[in-house]
Amino acid sequence: MKNTWLYKKVFQPAEGPMPADQKEFGLGKTTAREMAGLMERFATCHQGTAPAAAAAAAGIPTDQALCAAALHMLEVQFYRDCLPRYLEGADAPKGITAIANKTGALDHVQNDVAAVFTQQGTIVLSAFTHGNADTSWTADNQAEVLMARLAKAVVAAWAPGH
Repeated sequence: MKNTWLYKKVFQPAEGPMPADQKEFGLGKTTAREMAGLMERFATCHQGTAPAAAAAAAGIPTDQALCAAALHMLEVQFYRDCLPRYLEGADAPKGITAIANKTGALDHVQNDVAAVFTQQGTIVLSAFTHGNADTSWTADNQAEVLMARLAKAVVAAWAPGH
């Protein structure tokens, strides 16, 4: 991932000099495309590591075990107001079997990447916003609502319910 930079660890002070844009981007920066690629690798469980037999012989968890654990964490995490907002619950489109997503936010930034598992296949969505006027930390933040509407429209077009 050529455009992803991790500046520091969560809740830890920075080690060494930080880039000039660290204050703007916090822990690091990335692109929507690279995060979509990462989510796709989890959703398809294509990690490019050792074959299952070799991993088992070395006592290393298989790709399938790692992918299943990662996707489970992303499916049960509680930040559901962005891409999953209109895709879950009683009014959700039919045919969605699970949604694994990961949000990220700063005052002027709202991001979310998701794998939407449907009966017709998996849709990977990655939506990043920057320079947002609405800096509220509420479920009705304008950027979050916009990304949720976008997700609903994409899923309706690419995996219409049964």
